[in-house]
Amino acid sequence: MRVLVLALVSALCLASATAQSQGLSREQAAQSLSHRDAQARRDAANRLGEVGTMGDVPLLVRALRDPDADARGQAEQALWRIWGRSGDPEVDRLYQTGIEQMNGGDLQQSVLTFTRIIELKPD
Repeated sequence: MRVLVLALVSALCLASATAQSQGLSREQAAQSLSHRDAQARRDAANRLGEVGTMGDVPLLVRALRDPDADARGQAEQALWRIWGRSGDPEVDRLYQTGIEQMNGGDLQQSVLTFTRIIELKPD
């Protein structure tokens, strides 16, 4: 019974923390990347993956050196998510294609795809 109660309390705490992180503004998430609590840093990085902009990239690059491995992983994923949002549907589609090609081992084709993205949107 005690184990069940502990499991329930843990699940509720996790759900509450997740709900709170989803309510963070972009600015709050950026500030929380330096929070002393590792879970807060993980949640902040995840939130920046949802709402962050290119202006948040330097903060996330620093978070790649976080002492917590999961926070580093969330920062990496957030960077990929931000980089995948150009605001141009064609570029975003090409970006996703390039990622799939790279992950599938088709490196030559992925280079061509990413080169095309740079040609379309050099900034």
